[in-house]
Amino acid sequence: MARIGVQVSLPKVNAYRAGAGHPMAVTPKDADVTSFCRNMLIYQPSRMLRNINALYNAPSPTPAVATSLLGFLANRFVNAFGLANLGCTSLLQVPQPINLTINGAGQVTGAVIMPYVAPRPPVASFPVVRNAASGLQFNFFLVVALVLLAFARM
Repeated sequence: MARIGVQVSLPKVNAYRAGAGHPMAVTPKDADVTSFCRNMLIYQPSRMLRNINALYNAPSPTPAVATSLLGFLANRFVNAFGLANLGCTSLLQVPQPINLTINGAGQVTGAVIMPYVAPRPPVASFPVVRNAASGLQFNFFLVVALVLLAFARM
């Protein structure tokens, strides 16, 4: 949508961002879809969860789509984040973080929202061996630091 051929078009990106209330992109790197997707994943589900009661109790701007503002926003997120639009699930190799509950009339009535949890760094698969000299050296420097700290307080 915001490209000319395979190149990002900053005027197109910024026209979209102006309409969505987002900050303007200054460079093509600012307009990177993967970064945009990552920010959506990290911030939007958590923001919805923080405000879930207010969003659930507020009316939907489009009642044919959702029965509450929560359903409306969750629906917008799912459609933007998924393969039909930005393709964030594919770009980031993550599952959709929001699952919609839809009634027989096709309205979103609720959502299961899973906040982003950063993956833990891998644990080293080899044992860490520490020799006695490094332990003594560490203790020596610790003693020197404590002595210097004691003199500094005097």
